[in-house]
Amino acid sequence: MRKTKAHLWGFVVVAACALGLLTVASTSPIGIDVLANESSSHYCADIVFGTNEYSSSGTLGAGSFSTHGCTIDAVTASSAYCPSNNISGNNNYSARIGKSGGAGSLTFTFSGLKITKVKVLAFLFGTDYSVKKEALCTVSTSAFTEGSSQSVTSNAVPDISDSSTDAGLVFTGLDNGGQLSTSLTISSSATARFNLCKLVLTISSASVTSSISSVPSSISSSQGAYAPITFNFVEQGNQYSGDCTYIKAGDNDILIDAGNRTSCATTIESYLEDSSRPNNYVSDGKLEYVIATHAHQDHIAGFVGVSDSSSAGMNGVLYHYSVGTLIDFALANTTSTIYANYQTARTYAVNKGTKHFTALQCWNNEGNGASKHYELGTGLTMDILYNYYYENTGSDENNYSVCVLFTQGSKHFLFTGDLEADGETRLVANNTLPTVELFKGGHHGSYTANTDALLSVIQPKLVCICACVGNSEYASTNDHSFPAQESINRLAPYTDRVYCTTLGTWGSSTAHEPMNGNIVVKYDSSSLESMTFSNNSTKLKDTAWFKANRTTPSAWA
Repeated sequence: MRKTKAHLWGFVVVAACALGLLTVASTSPIGIDVLANESSSHYCADIVFGTNEYSSSGTLGAGSFSTHGCTIDAVTASSAYCPSNNISGNNNYSARIGKSGGAGSLTFTFSGLKITKVKVLAFLFGTDYSVKKEALCTVSTSAFTEGSSQSVTSNAVPDISDSSTDAGLVFTGLDNGGQLSTSLTISSSATARFNLCKLVLTISSASVTSSISSVPSSISSSQGAYAPITFNFVEQGNQYSGDCTYIKAGDNDILIDAGNRTSCATTIESYLEDSSRPNNYVSDGKLEYVIATHAHQDHIAGFVGVSDSSSAGMNGVLYHYSVGTLIDFALANTTSTIYANYQTARTYAVNKGTKHFTALQCWNNEGNGASKHYELGTGLTMDILYNYYYENTGSDENNYSVCVLFTQGSKHFLFTGDLEADGETRLVANNTLPTVELFKGGHHGSYTANTDALLSVIQPKLVCICACVGNSEYASTNDHSFPAQESINRLAPYTDRVYCTTLGTWGSSTAHEPMNGNIVVKYDSSSLESMTFSNNSTKLKDTAWFKANRTTPSAWA
């Protein structure tokens, strides 16, 4: 069953509707995130038109557009309007740029912004498609007045809810070497018209730091407006690879997966309760949300734990903590003992008051707490993404993984469990994924995951991998030990900020020591990023292990 795609991403979006020679003022507030490092140098916003009915005369009603993340001071249109029958069934979702035999333009003006890239989703006007076959679209800014042009060649209406499907026309270099702009113009030639459905803008955060006086005063009121979120990628104290991520999201304590062996429950719980990390530990014995991504031992063993003298008789996470909501995988193939024991632990938690839902129940918004969207605090959310394998069986257990997107303001953080290549491809096809600040490296950095299909869409700025690096546990050759050379090659074009928890040895099945150790990534109430490590802050590419065991990709050279 094909699911409706969740509208989760937060780039500047303009579904533009305007009329000839009209100027409209906007007073919508803005929120700009100043990012913490050079590789995280952009912020996102949105401007949405098309909330009212329009007529063929181009009449524009009150409250016809809204903004989040930037302020549009005025919209001026020349031979650009929004006819009532522009898109059958979706009348308000495009602006026709140009008229018969005449060029048209739509200009947005604003305080100084450094616009680095614009994506245009548009389609040819019907009669011009049948006769002209293409329409020239020119995008310019006040910093790059000559602009650049590309041809709109399709008369198919793009799906404005899924930019990964409708890639659009991409225009770059619009900041002309780093200059601020006060206007953006989309124009057609006199030869042919096109219908503009959406613009996607990438804006440099240098708009804030390099020219603060030109940024609207409403920025200051939105700084510090978010609930903070901290991601802890937890070492599991042994020589095995496995996932465990503790997340402090506002006042919520969240755990995604619980390690690779039952014996690591003690290690995980000790970490979660360590009060030496202010505002980043479990202080009340309760986990508001627990997510078990799939039924493999290296993700669920710590939920079970080992026998002890407690009243529950077991020390696993699901016995040790009060759990508010448990979300887990909808399907499983395995009949393993650890999976059976996980089900027992889950039943124990439910009998103690935990609400249990599968990811499919959440996606379907079945109610009573099952939701695909959870509010965690001011400007902070958790979304359960749609995975084809929530309701379709497959041969690979990994593809049943629960996939989660956290969002703070305009920043996004993605967790895909152990999805393999097929699962990643379907994830992209069935969700509108944003670019992300943080990506938990898929399947511990396996060569079977972290594919171009996913990475080209999410373009991660930071990657954290939970694995025992270089260990032979899941690999037949050293090249395929975690993280594999193939995954490194695919990640490299997007970031060199790749970190790993634990270091093993190919020739030993027992050796282990911290690599970066416990990795802590915090985004504070102003969405500023900071990182701490229990061992060291050395990037993967600069480690002795990498230099001895991997080939440096050209992007990292």
